[in-house]
Amino acid sequence: MQDSDVFKENNGSSPSLDEQARSLGREAAAAGSQAREKVTSTIQEQAAKISDKAKNVAADTGAKIENLIDEQRASGASYLQNVADLVHQAADVFDKEIPQASQYIHQAAQQIDTVAETVRTRRMREVADDMQHFARRQPALFFGGALFLGFAAVRVFRANSSPSSQDSEHARQ
Repeated sequence: MQDSDVFKENNGSSPSLDEQARSLGREAAAAGSQAREKVTSTIQEQAAKISDKAKNVAADTGAKIENLIDEQRASGASYLQNVADLVHQAADVFDKEIPQASQYIHQAAQQIDTVAETVRTRRMREVADDMQHFARRQPALFFGGALFLGFAAVRVFRANSSPSSQDSEHARQ
């Protein structure tokens, strides 16, 4: 039998190799398509689960950060209130000797009181935006206020430092 005879026999009784190959190709394509759909579906489900977990973690983290900021905001407002009280006390010292200076110092302390109340009652993002706008409108006043607060902070920290560190500083001098 020659090759041509085999092809003639296959044409009449059973599917040819070509048809069998096409059939197997279609079956393989269908199986591949099903596998691709299953893998795609599994990946989408896993991605949705991961996305949900990430959203939950982000929400929890955001809530924790907001709580920490609220705690710090209260602490910052309290600190500013203490600075304002110290500035009012300093102004009281000048009441008799230099009343005009005392008046200006009291006004500065009142502004610090206002800032403390703002920090206490407003969200930090709003306060930061307001400070940024103020710094752009009044850069000299903003810088002067920052400088004053820096000096006040140094004074408060020195006043609150431990006696042992003050004793060691005096011993060096």
